[in-house]
Amino acid sequence: MNQRFSVLAACLAAAGILALQGCGGGGGGGSGAGPSSSTASSQASTQLVTGTAAFGAPLANATISLKDAAGVSRTATAGSDGSYTIDVAGLSAPFLMTATGQSGDEVRTYSALVTAAPAKGSSSTVNITPITTAIVALASSTGNNPDEFAGAGALAALDQARLAQARAAIKAVIAEVAKEYGVAGFDPISTPFAADLKSGGDKLLEAVKVTLGDTGVTLTNALSPVASGASGASATVTLRDPARDAPTALPRPTVSTSSANDLLALLRTQLNACLALAPSERIALDASVTPAKPTALKGACSASSLSAFDKSYFSNGTDLLGNWGPRFRDLPQGATIGQAEMIASFGRSDGGVNISARLPIFAEGGGTATTVLLSSDTSGQNFKLQGNQRKYNLGISARLYQINDVVFNPRLGNNYGPDKGKRIGNLSRYDAALQLSFDPSLAAAAKVYAVRVKGPALPAAGLVLARSATCGSGDFMAVYSSDGSLPDATGKTAAFAATASTTSSWRYYAMPMGGGYTGSDFWNEVRGYSSKGVVASSGPATMPDTPTNRAVTPVAVSEIPELPAYTFEVFSVDAPATPEVFTTYMTDKPRGPDAAFQNAWPSLTADSLAYLDPGVSNAKAAPFSSATLNWTLASGAPLVSSASLSGNARDASNLMVRYNLSDAVRPIGAKSITVGFDSETDGLGNACKNSATPVLSATTGSRGIDLRQTGHRISYGTNYSFSGREAHTAPVTKSGGDGWNIYNANQHPIVPGSVVQADGSYAQLNLFTTTGFLNMATAAGGVLTIDSTTNNLATDKAAYGTPFAFEGSDTYPKSLTYVTRVTGNSTNSLRVLDLYTSFVPLSATPDSSGTKSGIFVPLSIGANVSGGGVLTLGGVSSSACSSSPCTLSSAAFDTSAAHTYQVVITLSSATAGTVKVYLDGGATAILNAAVTAFPTGTTSNASWSQIYFGDINTGYQYKSSMDWLIWRTGAFTPADLAGKLPSGLGVTTGY
Repeated sequence: MNQRFSVLAACLAAAGILALQGCGGGGGGGSGAGPSSSTASSQASTQLVTGTAAFGAPLANATISLKDAAGVSRTATAGSDGSYTIDVAGLSAPFLMTATGQSGDEVRTYSALVTAAPAKGSSSTVNITPITTAIVALASSTGNNPDEFAGAGALAALDQARLAQARAAIKAVIAEVAKEYGVAGFDPISTPFAADLKSGGDKLLEAVKVTLGDTGVTLTNALSPVASGASGASATVTLRDPARDAPTALPRPTVSTSSANDLLALLRTQLNACLALAPSERIALDASVTPAKPTALKGACSASSLSAFDKSYFSNGTDLLGNWGPRFRDLPQGATIGQAEMIASFGRSDGGVNISARLPIFAEGGGTATTVLLSSDTSGQNFKLQGNQRKYNLGISARLYQINDVVFNPRLGNNYGPDKGKRIGNLSRYDAALQLSFDPSLAAAAKVYAVRVKGPALPAAGLVLARSATCGSGDFMAVYSSDGSLPDATGKTAAFAATASTTSSWRYYAMPMGGGYTGSDFWNEVRGYSSKGVVASSGPATMPDTPTNRAVTPVAVSEIPELPAYTFEVFSVDAPATPEVFTTYMTDKPRGPDAAFQNAWPSLTADSLAYLDPGVSNAKAAPFSSATLNWTLASGAPLVSSASLSGNARDASNLMVRYNLSDAVRPIGAKSITVGFDSETDGLGNACKNSATPVLSATTGSRGIDLRQTGHRISYGTNYSFSGREAHTAPVTKSGGDGWNIYNANQHPIVPGSVVQADGSYAQLNLFTTTGFLNMATAAGGVLTIDSTTNNLATDKAAYGTPFAFEGSDTYPKSLTYVTRVTGNSTNSLRVLDLYTSFVPLSATPDSSGTKSGIFVPLSIGANVSGGGVLTLGGVSSSACSSSPCTLSSAAFDTSAAHTYQVVITLSSATAGTVKVYLDGGATAILNAAVTAFPTGTTSNASWSQIYFGDINTGYQYKSSMDWLIWRTGAFTPADLAGKLPSGLGVTTGY
């Protein structure tokens, strides 16, 4: 996972101001000769920040990055123990520090904010840990958003008093735990410690876990066990407002981990000895099946060599060979086990304790992780690795999805809902889900026909899973009913398939994404109207009886406690009315919409999105047996761990057939994968016969692409999906030269297909936002509204970027023309819209911060002051205007009214050009200015060529509406374009 934790780290000076001076570390002296004068002079000029990056284990070899208030960056690398040192001499506070490192299949990023540098010649301690994360999140204006402090403006506006209150509150919460480990008064920021499992500070990190969610910041003592039979941890404290919420101290831990840590250290040593061998030396395999089946453990991987495992070890329906044999087969030689991390502890009815611990696994080409369960004796001491001793493989985990509803026409409302016959846009959204698992392929489950699961966020009567007759469901049971009803097993003597469902995911919350939904009944449109759950009051008495995997009404994430318990009732045909009952705990932390906006999601590239376009001229709609998927991902985001392309279509017998092409992403961090058909079965073990996908139809079937990100205590899934509904709409007719790129505001800018490109293909604008597009929404009639009067700290902008036809070569001169229809507002203090363009030569190389130089054209439509509009162009040469930025005002220019703006940019070289702005087709440009290379301080606005619009400056509020935006290469006057704009745009005043 990428734990997007921005940690405010600093010391509380007597006046209540945060600073680094005197925070601990770096002091002391000793006997012996002093340094030479040159060395002393060098030491006197340094200003060192030192500390430890850890999370209950060291963030080994983490990249430590520091950026100061002026944008200057420095980096360092932490040691294997998480310790680091970085010199801040010559930099301007405040500083933003981040520590990013790998933990198995997770990328963990923590941050620290330093408000003042240490004095010259001295050093100060700043630890970067999950506990300090609680301070920064609590100090944010919402009490749960550490990303609030990522921008320079936010740092300048830091509320010092609130930060001091947040720090004091968190220290109060951990006070008793600190006392237990002999570090009373421990300051998680400034008290030095070693991540060695021995220091009091490290033991505190081992015990206290931090999660961020809709309700605020939650701290849990993982070593204060969940009581036997209870659902949810009792040793938790949640804070949202440090000025209002009185902190309660977490109880002292009652579990002694010395025996557990000794056992985990032995396990790590023994497993690493095993993994040092070639796979062929670890296990014997039966190669007659695919994949080859492990039949025996060998050498350093044998049961006798792996003595850390108890002789009675049995977990999730299999023994040591069944659980670890596939790992020993698949992990490359030289893979290593990292230091274990305690996750949670659970009390047993016999007085003993179970501890769940995570083992990170590092390997060339990709990391992974696994969880082990340690069990104590009845005194709570003397831990053993016995596994969960359960004969079935069952469990539950948390997921958060970003669903991109690929539509080429706005959706029609459901025939049973209030929007029947109406266009409702799209159903792009964020989905919070629980993933239930029960593997029916194990021998012990041979006669199991259904499983009923109960627990937080699930239906009160239980969610029932059953074997599915659909291909690809061989290793999981799928949703059968959401009302607790079981399949009829009367007279059955063998397991049977009772559903055609292909999902075991329970969706309990959803929120529209991107403003593309324009209907009136979002939850039920997403959920589907079904008599298995709710019957909409506006619908008929009888509706299709289709099982649904969604809650009747949305369930708030806050209703799921920390470490909730779930019961699995397992029904066999041998005793169809008398289930076996098992209780399991979910150690994942469900996340809601706050986490959706905080996570950095991957984006499919245009060539991959083409697999979802049923257009008759699209070759990727035809059958194929493998597919190459590509995506982009922001630096530091959770890495994509697996990818799949799946769908369904009807065969010649009109039966629905599911297909799936998937694989794990290797090497870790890759942004491309070729997937092929898996060897799959249905719920009864019947082999699938798929060898190629069916043709993608515009009217039937579906196809989707999933990218899975591995998070800490949660998985993230990005899905792009197309479902056949109605005929594909032909591209908008274009005329004149090489054609226009068109955004007509019928859909939200970031919805796939919202842009028709010059060649007739479909694309979308990219998302650049601090809040998840709270300030942009599509309205009826194809109008995009931009309104940041409520969320003025947000910066919502949509961009059309590389590949950019205008940047096809570095040959000059070259020109770009764009035209847009915009209506402003009548409030003097509000801006209307920013229209920015940047051009970066193909030959440009990035500087040390990754920024490329080029031409930047920041155009802003300002307030309607005393009947006169304001048009501002920043970054122009001083000779082009009487002032910089260049500002044009005219009493005849009313920005509150609707206008057609035409912008023509011509570059004579990579560093010089002109910009002209025409209003409503007028023959004379209302602004005519020269533009040059980026002025100092603005290079970060354009690292690639793009055209973007919206609310781009947090210092202003914006309010306007856009009817359409079109752009193309070439320089044109309004006369050149008269009568030649694309059809179907709507009002085109002056043309």
